[in-house]
Amino acid sequence: MCSPEMLCELYAHLEWADAKVWSVAIQTKEASSDKSLCDTLFHVHQTQRAYLNMWMDKPQQILNAEDFDNLVSLFEWAHPYYAEVRRFLDAANSSPVDRPVPELFRQRMEQHLGRVVKITLGETAHHRGQLNTRLRELTGEPPLVDYIAWVWQGRPVADWNTTSGTQSAELA
Repeated sequence: MCSPEMLCELYAHLEWADAKVWSVAIQTKEASSDKSLCDTLFHVHQTQRAYLNMWMDKPQQILNAEDFDNLVSLFEWAHPYYAEVRRFLDAANSSPVDRPVPELFRQRMEQHLGRVVKITLGETAHHRGQLNTRLRELTGEPPLVDYIAWVWQGRPVADWNTTSGTQSAELA
């Protein structure tokens, strides 16, 4: 089982790692115009948003990658998620973490995976391996975002400074 404290730690790592991935994507011309990378970034953030909406019992917002003009507009949609999830986790006690995922979500997963076991909201997860694979193809060097690397570095906070300002303006 995932405690509220562990969930907060995992999401601190998620934000840190996502900030590193976004930094490379935005600062690299080849990456910023790559449709495959943009589609995967959209998928990752749509999934993260879906989990948060599920946790908060909010309706799901259905968007498509084509709804965004460029990487900057995708980033501007994706970035507020981190503050929202931090507010949710700061306010949450153990009850949301221990609550089972909604039945509709479990049924959707069964359609894709076959029979699934019931899980709690605290056990839902994220992924970003596809992004680093594509960044490696485009830039040769994706950021090191492993959880253990984050722990070894003293659990640094996410640095969003490298994703804003002049680098972002150049992509528009």
